[in-house]
Amino acid sequence: LVLNRDQRISWPENSFDLVSRELYAHSIRKLQAHVLFIKAVHGYFDVRSYYSKESLSFMIHTLKSTLKE
Repeated sequence: LVLNRDQRISWPENSFDLVSRELYAHSIRKLQAHVLFIKAVHGYFDVRSYYSKESLSFMIHTLKSTLKE
């Protein structure tokens, strides 16, 4: 497997055209809704002092799965 390491891929003008403004706004609203839902269900924790809490891992998993969509 050979990876293409062309630096032009990382240029902003080559990546921002893939997402329209409407899709970007919709994605941000959806992500914000998920974050607010998690805060409402599990409360808001300080990450440093509640690192071992299960709800934090749930939040991280939910955010990662949302970002994959």
